[in-house]
Amino acid sequence: MVNQPRADRFLKCQPVVGMCLFLMFAGCGGNSFNPPLSEVNGRVTLDDVPLPDAIITFVPNDGPSSGGFTDQDGRFNLLFKNGQPGAMIGVHSVRISTDINGTFLPENEKVPAKYNSESTLTVEVKEGLNSIPFHLTTE
Repeated sequence: MVNQPRADRFLKCQPVVGMCLFLMFAGCGGNSFNPPLSEVNGRVTLDDVPLPDAIITFVPNDGPSSGGFTDQDGRFNLLFKNGQPGAMIGVHSVRISTDINGTFLPENEKVPAKYNSESTLTVEVKEGLNSIPFHLTTE
């Protein structure tokens, strides 16, 4: 028999554990690669409604990714390796997903593939503060 309160706590911790693993692996390789970073924040909406509890990942052409989670209002702040705020300066492919546990089950993904597994989103992170909104549609 499963201890229900313990199972509930585990399920609530999975997104946090996933982000910690993401940041840990993004930090692999030592301190030999410390590119200039710029702070990146923004807001994600889907059909003009804030998108909560989504993971957003910025993947540069060359170097480690940055990522973060959206809050209840769809707002995010990116973190680089070792928890440093920001992302590398340059062009990034962007992936946004609500399947934060990586189940690949259709019922766990609200965001169309063109924004995650088959992402067509790209942005340029510039020097200084970057406030980048993403207005996604299901159409």
